[in-house]
Amino acid sequence: MRTDLTVVPLAVLLLAAGSWDVARRKVPNAFPSALFLAGLVAQTATGGWRAAGFALAAALGLGAVLTLAWSARFIGGGDVKLGTAAAVAVGWPRLSMYLLATALAGGLVALACYAASAPAARARVRAGLALAVRGVALASPEPTAATVRVPYASAMAVGALIALFWGG
Repeated sequence: MRTDLTVVPLAVLLLAAGSWDVARRKVPNAFPSALFLAGLVAQTATGGWRAAGFALAAALGLGAVLTLAWSARFIGGGDVKLGTAAAVAVGWPRLSMYLLATALAGGLVALACYAASAPAARARVRAGLALAVRGVALASPEPTAATVRVPYASAMAVGALIALFWGG
């Protein structure tokens, strides 16, 4: 478990951003901006310029992948920004733990949102999944009032917290 003090501001920012996303389904730019800067400072303080450079490389790669998901309308722009900033905060050595923990947390959050959605919305999700399994390319449908949107930035925040504290 990581115990250095550089993790405290990162954890506070991640908790605040994740909570905000759950409550409002938006991530204000202040959270990823502050997380990016705090992560860069933490990487430099604990591992020097080399660690900061690797963290920026990790963020660049993940940002490219998340931008593709955003352009397909699978995630929102705030998710891209927070996910990229969190990659800087966790750094290169913890990136795989961050990605795995985010995927697991995201699955749980998505299941909870699916269960909370109206029956018609759940039927649309099942139909879309059936088409996707058959290899039919789909665009993410516009959510209706009956659909509970997935606050994926909250899953990214949980994944980053797990990686920060228990990622090796």
